[in-house]
Amino acid sequence: IAASAGNHGLGLATAAREFGVPCTVVVPRGVPAVKEEGLRALGATVLKSPFDGYDDTEAWARERAGGARWISPYDDPDVIAGNGGTTAMEIFDEATDASISAARVEVDTFVTNTLVRLGLEKVKMDLISASADAPKGLTQ
Repeated sequence: IAASAGNHGLGLATAAREFGVPCTVVVPRGVPAVKEEGLRALGATVLKSPFDGYDDTEAWARERAGGARWISPYDDPDVIAGNGGTTAMEIFDEATDASISAARVEVDTFVTNTLVRLGLEKVKMDLISASADAPKGLTQ
């Protein structure tokens, strides 16, 4: 089970279909129809929370998770590794003298995780992240 505004849930639903396991994705009530339809087409069970924002949706989803494994889009080591972390390592394989002087990041876990991983590898980087509705995990 996971909370998602779309992309994280689509990735989980795709993986769940490939491995033949169930997947439940809890979305904010205003999720775009195309993302909800995509989740359902991949076989995910979609639950709409009564909330518009991600943080409230996540809290609502966690209350309903029961014994199911919770898969966070921003606080799960396996997701972080696959969602940008390995991309950063590929950058290092190709460009040993990588340097990032500035980046603007709207909340996108792939880009954010890649840049965080680059920062962990001590690449010269100044990162400015801005979003109108950033999940708590990305703002703390």
